[in-house]
Amino acid sequence: MVEPFNVYSPVDVPAGELPALPRVFVSHRNLDKPLAEAVTAVLDRLGVHYWFDRDDVDSQAAAALGMVGDQQLVHAIERGVRHCTHLLGLLSAATAGSWWVPYEIGFSRSARIPVSYLVLPSIRSMAGLPEYVRLGANFWSADELVRWAGGLAEGRRGGVDGAVADGLTGFVPRLPPAPAVAELAARAVAAIGLLATPAVQATLALTRTDRFQWLPSAGGLVRDLAYDLLAPPAFHDVAAGTISAREEALLRSVAAAPTWHRVLAQAAPALSYAPDVEGWRYERYRNPPVHWLQGLTPGQLQERLHRFFVVDDLDGRSRLATREEFKEEFDRVLRDGVTGDERSLGVLLNPLFGFTPADRPVYWRVLAVQYELYHRILGTTAPPGVFDEPTSALARRVADRG
Repeated sequence: MVEPFNVYSPVDVPAGELPALPRVFVSHRNLDKPLAEAVTAVLDRLGVHYWFDRDDVDSQAAAALGMVGDQQLVHAIERGVRHCTHLLGLLSAATAGSWWVPYEIGFSRSARIPVSYLVLPSIRSMAGLPEYVRLGANFWSADELVRWAGGLAEGRRGGVDGAVADGLTGFVPRLPPAPAVAELAARAVAAIGLLATPAVQATLALTRTDRFQWLPSAGGLVRDLAYDLLAPPAFHDVAAGTISAREEALLRSVAAAPTWHRVLAQAAPALSYAPDVEGWRYERYRNPPVHWLQGLTPGQLQERLHRFFVVDDLDGRSRLATREEFKEEFDRVLRDGVTGDERSLGVLLNPLFGFTPADRPVYWRVLAVQYELYHRILGTTAPPGVFDEPTSALARRVADRG
């Protein structure tokens, strides 16, 4: 039996005096207590510290007093949040009737504590969640939750199997659903369409160009666009044997398109493109269409797709990371500020930073090729309006050659 961890302290301890370990505040409504116990069993097995009101003497004493204990209860909750490095909100249809869960989430956000969620099937879709909840990563399966907790435990997932993982599957599915190729293609088509709009281009504009940054982003839109644009090529690497030969061939070309950036730049009418110029870290800001890198080598692309978009599930099989897992990892890289991680992610997403078709003309051709291929996956004709006719014609020729 693994002894439970609890970072509760009966006095306010400055954060710097707490253990330098991840500590999770488990936020839930009392009606979802059995789920909270299943979650803390996973945290116990992984050795992740947590705050759970069941184990907090002050919270239990204050709750027993009813309204007389409100001040003590608020103080106990706030102390628990301050003592933690992360909050995990457990959300079900019952949560809508809770006053405390939104309070705990809001207090955590005001304290700049990262917030993630485990969502029960009684909430049928993201549309059923409040906007402030959608800002964090929302996990819908036991596999996603275990991967998240394992990340806090520095990758230690081996101890979570059998009955411990099964304890979660009484509440949420064991694995996330496998995506359909058509679904991924439709989302990529929509993302490319968004990139053609001035409003999205304005949102992606660089906030500063006076110094080099590997990851000049605060997340949000660029993160969501990146998932929709890069999930299909990543899925190609893990979908062998599960999709049709036609889908596999088209996805293979989708995945290869970013590696064709130099060839596409030379296609008539040729574009001036020199991303390897001496002093490129500064020249790319001075002349973005020419000196901003707008593609990757096959090795760079595959390594980074596997780093950020491919995960191993509870059964040891590779699968596509969910949007929420990518969101969590993206935000972690931003928070931690580790140069190696920022560089790896930044190179993968590089063409999106400061994107406009005029400033990233080579990448715009890459997207045009992918747009054509996605429509072939969907069995539709790429409509006019997103790309001009010369670019669309080039995309059709390249897609025909594969």
